[in-house]
Amino acid sequence: MGKVKTKKCSKIARTDPTGLDKVAVEEELELCEDLEPVSVFVQTILEQLHNHVAEERDSGLNSLSVASSKPVYLEEILKSDIFKVVGPLLLDPSISVRHSAAGALRNLSSVNMEVCERMIAADVMTPLVALIKQKYCTDWVPQSKEKKSKHPYKIDSTTEAFIETVTLLWNLCEAGETAVKIFNREKLGDVLCQFLNVGTYGVRVSVCVALCLYSASEDNPDAVSNLSLLEEFLMKVFMHNSDGVDAWQLMYLQTTGVGILVNLYKGDVRNRAPDTVALLMKILNASLDIDHVTEINKFSSEMPLTNGNHTEVYHRESKSDLKTILEMDERCEGIVALLSSQILSLEILSNIVTSEDEAWEDDSEESVEDFSEDMNTEEDVEMKDTCADIPSEVYESLISAGTVVKVLGKIKHIPVNVLEILREDSQRGAKVVRKCNILRSTALICLQNLVEVLSLSDLEKCIGIVEVWTGLRSVLEQCGPDDITMVEALTSAMRALIQSIVSQKAVHAAANQLCTGFSLFHKVYETVSVCKVRVNIIKIIGCMGLLLTRFPKETLLNNLSLETLITQIAEHLIACIPFLKFEREGLWLTAEILDTLFDVFAEDDYNAVLKNTALIPKLKTLQPAFKKQVRSERRSLGENAAVIQTANTNLPRFIQYKEKHGAC
Repeated sequence: MGKVKTKKCSKIARTDPTGLDKVAVEEELELCEDLEPVSVFVQTILEQLHNHVAEERDSGLNSLSVASSKPVYLEEILKSDIFKVVGPLLLDPSISVRHSAAGALRNLSSVNMEVCERMIAADVMTPLVALIKQKYCTDWVPQSKEKKSKHPYKIDSTTEAFIETVTLLWNLCEAGETAVKIFNREKLGDVLCQFLNVGTYGVRVSVCVALCLYSASEDNPDAVSNLSLLEEFLMKVFMHNSDGVDAWQLMYLQTTGVGILVNLYKGDVRNRAPDTVALLMKILNASLDIDHVTEINKFSSEMPLTNGNHTEVYHRESKSDLKTILEMDERCEGIVALLSSQILSLEILSNIVTSEDEAWEDDSEESVEDFSEDMNTEEDVEMKDTCADIPSEVYESLISAGTVVKVLGKIKHIPVNVLEILREDSQRGAKVVRKCNILRSTALICLQNLVEVLSLSDLEKCIGIVEVWTGLRSVLEQCGPDDITMVEALTSAMRALIQSIVSQKAVHAAANQLCTGFSLFHKVYETVSVCKVRVNIIKIIGCMGLLLTRFPKETLLNNLSLETLITQIAEHLIACIPFLKFEREGLWLTAEILDTLFDVFAEDDYNAVLKNTALIPKLKTLQPAFKKQVRSERRSLGENAAVIQTANTNLPRFIQYKEKHGAC
């Protein structure tokens, strides 16, 4: 049958910008909305930015930073030439203004790609590059820990400006090729390498730089010209230890360092030194070793009480209370760093084991007489021997270090009571919940990729097949109709697992336990209208049907005969077809349903089911409209063209074959 390649993991989700304390400026914005037009307020900001008094420029930049989050102000900002004014302020004599300029541009760059493109067009990259090279590449070092401990509430503006600037660079590089070309031309990769020295610059600075390098190096091996120098810095990072409050930040830095190297190795670690590959896998496993749910439970128990408005009971004018708040902020950032590290570890692991050059071929020219044999190949679920392409150090880690078990552990739910506590805090708690959701969906994608590259015997060495299936099923049962991302990731992982079972021609020991619970998948299909999820459900149900056809016909499962169970599957698949609209997604889903029917009923053992459900007459009724629409849309079928065209070719052959063999 036709096939569609499974994509690798996408890049790590962006950390939410923290920005400045926005309360006062937001109150000002709300007041301005009532007193004057938005255009007047934006013009006032522009006048402040041109003012010769540094405090006025700083005030205007703070207003701009907060206004970026308001759509009505953003629209007016984009109409102006404000980026051409703010860009040069990155080189302002006042460090406070430089800090505010970098913060405002960073906040704006986090809104969407269009804003980033406008910045690049306004040549913001020129002063940005100049700021990094002129102000930070000489003898600058961040404020020492000792000095910071003496003045814990005083902001180190020079360091904060650097972090804002590098994060801005990160955002712009993700927005398009122009910024990446400038990054390469100015050799910023080599320039930024020095800031990976944790001992000199601290974990916060090094993490920020590493994330920028990770983004800039994706599909861009020229991001760093001096690879040996980068490797030298990163090896020191990998050997660094910390048991303090920044331990998880350091772990995040080390994981990001692995990601940078994998990017610069173009995702292929096969030709790298075995010791290097083993070290990279050790770092990824160290990140995944930590039970994130346990750590989140501890964090929730330490969170301050809230009143009815979910605001902290601490008063910010009290130094002791402010210290407690800052400590909780630091604790939250640690939890977020842990979750981010685990998310990135899963993405890197997926990309290491996933081949980019997989391809499938179709052959739809067989005769009607050969159709039964063709259908029996089950080629769209058959697995190849992929382990040969995985470096031995990676394979050893997957099997012996329990990596698969660790990945499955990242799918766990947070306890309901803990979730309620976290959601009461719209800042810290909500951030942790968002990261947890990303972690779970990323773990499912990673698990799907691992299932596709490991043999069943390898999976059995790591963890029981039934245990994986039951765990995934349990999470799916708890998902609501709005958990689209999670449902898609879950069904994709379950599809990959059951397809690996089907790829074994013999009846697998776990098959009878995988073929129960059809009603759950039927419910998911009915409640979730996303086409990808529905295709996953169709293929899962189809695999159930294929497994059932391999049992002796007299077998009973849950006191039901095989013919009854296969009839339920056929009726579900048939019921899905009449309600489809034959636009592009409808064609894809119909093709997948037809493809599944062809596989399940390739043999003649259950022709009675086809006859009792009147499947062949229904398919004959469907055929003209399906064929006409495929012909009409043939130039715009996209990545699903192979599946659709193959189903269109096989449909008349299937009908003819079954008519000859008494299925009508």
